[in-house]
This record gives sequence, structure tokens and C-alpha cells, in this order.
Amino acid sequence: MKSIRIERALKKIGADLKNARLRRSISTEEMAQRLDTTRQTLNRIENGKPGAAMEKYLAAFMIFDKLEEFENLLENDKTGVFVMENRFLPKRIRKKKNRK
Repeated sequence: MKSIRIERALKKIGADLKNARLRRSISTEEMAQRLDTTRQTLNRIENGKPGAAMEKYLAAFMIFDKLEEFENLLENDKTGVFVMENRFLPKRIRKKKNRK
């Protein structure tokens, strides 16, 4: 199932990574080397194409000194804390029995 929101997010992240690379005057060849990948894969990442390994995105965030921010995205997970505090999580999940 494709999600329009995910496609948009990939394109935005790719464009942001490309802009960060250009602002730092890093060539595509140098960036690809730093990511330990090919220029074609870098191009796919910067164009928001799905299928690039998460490792490459994280390496790009690290190059731009943004990895820590990415690592902490869900640290203040207000919804998760709310659910946990209100004990909405079941202790275990059981399969429903087939009733005939």
C-alpha cells in the first residue's frame, strides 16, 4: 500500500538533504563516497525515491551533524506515554478462537 504522506516525506527529506549538501559545496561524488554508496543511489535519495536503505539516510544525517536529532524523534512520545500511563496496553494479546 502506497501512502501519499510517506511519498511527500521522502521527497522533502531528499530535497532537504540535497540542499544541505549544496550549501556545504559537497559534490555528488564526494557525498556518495562519504555515504559509501553510488552516485545513482544518492540521486535516488535526493529525489525521494523509495527503496534506499535507511542506513544511507542515517549516514547522511550524520554527515550534516543531525543524527542525534533523528535518534531522539520519538524520545518524547506523548501518545505512547499517555497510553502507558492510562494502561491501555494489554498485558498480552491472544488469538481469537474460531467459533463455528
